[in-house]
Amino acid sequence: MPVCGYSQESGVSFSLCRSAETRSTVSRPQAIRMSQQYLANHAMIARRLGKPLVLQELALSRDGGAFIATAPTTSRDRYFDALLRSVHESAEVAGAQLWAWAGEGRPKEAGVHWVLGDELIGDPPQERQGHYSIFDTDVTTVATIAKWSTRFHEYT
Repeated sequence: MPVCGYSQESGVSFSLCRSAETRSTVSRPQAIRMSQQYLANHAMIARRLGKPLVLQELALSRDGGAFIATAPTTSRDRYFDALLRSVHESAEVAGAQLWAWAGEGRPKEAGVHWVLGDELIGDPPQERQGHYSIFDTDVTTVATIAKWSTRFHEYT
């Protein structure tokens, strides 16, 4: 997905990765539209190739770029809901992989890099811990995932 960076509850902004050299800040609705367009473009390519498409590493950090498990996830929830809806509505998209389940795991210290002996959570060692992690206490995020998971199972 082309979206990276973090969200902010007030005046939500997303950093859109176009290349290593350029980044632009867009609103959450713009980020959703651009991500949906990205998905639609790749679904069209998958259709031409006769291959399924899997959306990988669908992620957005916690509101305000926070790393602590108690920080709100309003922007992430809305982003996930919109993109999972697009995945569900596309015949070419076989599924989505969310980034990243941490479950009951918690970093020793939020926002620092993983070191030997720390719990393994969703974020890889080279990233600051808690950034993209989906914790078991993220009730609204888990509910959004469950809602779309149930709808995806309707196809099987």
